[in-house]
Amino acid sequence: MSKRGALCLLAFTLLTKLYYLRMDKLKILAAAKAEIQRHTWGTFVDGDGRSMAQGGEGVVQPGCEACKKVLRTNSQYLQHLADDVMPVILRTSFRIANETLTEGNPPANSATS
Repeated sequence: MSKRGALCLLAFTLLTKLYYLRMDKLKILAAAKAEIQRHTWGTFVDGDGRSMAQGGEGVVQPGCEACKKVLRTNSQYLQHLADDVMPVILRTSFRIANETLTEGNPPANSATS
């Protein structure tokens, strides 16, 4: 199975679990949104923290400001989101799901009389 297929299967499994567990979907959405918004495609100083214009040795590079990863094309940025950011979002979602389960919320399909 390809990496993309495995990610899709993992995302589908997560979404299925989220549907069957009555969890705080807004909390998961807020966490995912915050993580995506951290990874902006902009510029950052690569080096000692100061650019040459500021008297330092650093060079201004294009890329992800949160990760300090150099990305020169839109496709590299999208690949970064898929390979580096999406797993973090999924791990956070699983953690929130587990917290919801341990708080005593029963699965939505459980029979309660």
